[in-house]
Amino acid sequence: MTTDRWAHAPDAWPRFRDALTGAWHGTTAAGGAVDVVFRPISGASALAETFGRPERATMTLYHPDHDGLVATHYCAQGNQPRLRATAIAAHQLRFAEADTTDLDPDEARLVELTFTLGPDRFERVEDYLAPDGTHARTTWRFVRAAAE
Repeated sequence: MTTDRWAHAPDAWPRFRDALTGAWHGTTAAGGAVDVVFRPISGASALAETFGRPERATMTLYHPDHDGLVATHYCAQGNQPRLRATAIAAHQLRFAEADTTDLDPDEARLVELTFTLGPDRFERVEDYLAPDGTHARTTWRFVRAAAE
């Protein structure tokens, strides 16, 4: 990965937070669609992501942790994968599972999450690990939602 000034986590945080803040509409090649909202909370020290319809919405909280970045995903299955940034590069940020709380034996869990940022768009790749060891990867392409 190409590194730049953004490659250091404390420099990456405001860029990541500011680039994602707002409402987005995402699609997959398989025809999936979802709306996502990112909003800074706690004096902009964290970024709250609400993903999906209210009856099945998930939330992920992103925040800096000293020289790193952390994401905690509150999954609709009821588990909470905690991920740490493992790669920070020009316009790309990858998180990998550090651990998962409240994981039941029959639940899949988020083990990797990658963002590739562009102007008024971003790509999000999610990798879930099933209990049988198989991976399910979904690539979402998001565009900024039109202001209402």
